[in-house]
Amino acid sequence: PNLRLSNNSTTVRNVVSKKWNAVRSATGFTKGTHSFSVHIDRCCSKNIFIGVMTEDGAINNYVGSDSSGWGFLANKAIWTNKAKARTYGELYREGDVVRVTLDCDQGTISFARNGLDFGIAAE
Repeated sequence: PNLRLSNNSTTVRNVVSKKWNAVRSATGFTKGTHSFSVHIDRCCSKNIFIGVMTEDGAINNYVGSDSSGWGFLANKAIWTNKAKARTYGELYREGDVVRVTLDCDQGTISFARNGLDFGIAAE
């Protein structure tokens, strides 16, 4: 595997450069509003995607690489189905904390960086 999990599966590290992969939670949601935060400890490029995917989403590629997921690219874009859906948010980098909020009832996803909410990314 190209990704290593540690700290009770709360930390992920990419051990192979120039290879896309995704980590998916073991917990899924179908209703309600749910949030989680990702701290960027170390970053070598702007090619980090943070987002959500269904259980059918590909984990051998980035989140947003297929129609089963939506990814927020560090370089200010929302991706789905292997294409940029739109420009969104602000650049995030090493040291930042990105919060993801999934509202299953409204069918929306939004992101924030260091407490600054960027609004709804996708519906």
